[in-house]
Amino acid sequence: MSVGNTIASQQRQLVNVLPIDLVEHVANFLFETTPAVDSSPDDGIVTICSTKPSWPDVAGFMGASVDLHNLGMERWSRVLTCRSQGDLEYALRFSRWIRELRYIGGPLSGGQYGNILKQLNCLHTLSIDSHDDVWHNGSRFAYRDIFTSLPSSIRRLEIKHAHGPDARVIATVKRSCPELQELRLGRCNMFNRVPACDFWRAFPFEHDSYISNDGTDEYAHSLAQEIAPLQHLKVLQLGIYMVPASAVLAHRIYHANGLPGPMHINWQVDVALAQHAPNALGGDAPQDLELASTDQLIAMLHRPGSEPNFSPESCGFCRAEFLQLSVDAELRATQTLKALVPSLTQVRWMGWFTHRHLGTNSYTI
Repeated sequence: MSVGNTIASQQRQLVNVLPIDLVEHVANFLFETTPAVDSSPDDGIVTICSTKPSWPDVAGFMGASVDLHNLGMERWSRVLTCRSQGDLEYALRFSRWIRELRYIGGPLSGGQYGNILKQLNCLHTLSIDSHDDVWHNGSRFAYRDIFTSLPSSIRRLEIKHAHGPDARVIATVKRSCPELQELRLGRCNMFNRVPACDFWRAFPFEHDSYISNDGTDEYAHSLAQEIAPLQHLKVLQLGIYMVPASAVLAHRIYHANGLPGPMHINWQVDVALAQHAPNALGGDAPQDLELASTDQLIAMLHRPGSEPNFSPESCGFCRAEFLQLSVDAELRATQTLKALVPSLTQVRWMGWFTHRHLGTNSYTI
């Protein structure tokens, strides 16, 4: 008998000798998951799903014997990350064990999300990267529904990097999983998409769809009416920044050069001045100044490595110009949501004054 066969035989004997309750206790400890962090930068890694041990940490247990492999696979499959349609289809063989699923692949052929997801009837937490919710047919962009149905068992749902209206997701949630307890609606934005994707290259003037302090009260009231039927909803996270739409250019052009932001920003002039004649900012532009192109604006907005440690103390101009306005708008919007959705206990908004502008401001209510 080879050394490998001898070890395998000894391992099988060990499993047979130890009480099954003890073996399962060891397995539970080894495969224990870590709950998701409530508020972290949206860097494409942090998610609503729990974190499980790395494969090298459990590979020895999984390979020790068939019995231990089966025990381990049941626990390993409870939290899965799928990167393609093939991954999802393969995961269906473990559907009775899957509790949390993170899908970061592209769109499924034939819109099969619903057909696949409805087979995961024990799923309670789902994270979907929705960056493919728009498609380009050569002449124009159009929104498309990533999914039109969800398992009724879902209690926590996270949408990441979406371009389309939140209302489309909310409508599906109300139909499919009315007992949802946590909803995170994330957007593709200039801070988490560097360089700019095709959508933002085509629509560089539409960033005020998620970063603005105009009409915030009306927005909150409309949103509250949309989610009011979700009577079990406790936690809501929105991909909205309640700071002026001009905040980014004011900060990156004027504040960065020691100047307060102006009442009005002419991006063609100001972006060009920032790049070619920063000393003229706040004064008269040189007569021979070449106005900035749209590509230059896009590069300014989707700038890599921008402000990794940004906070309320990082920029005195931002603090003076935006902080209180933002806090007041978030508080009013949160109170409006609570009034119409009394089950809510926590609301989170995207925070300008956070790490890489990708953290959240959380309000417990």
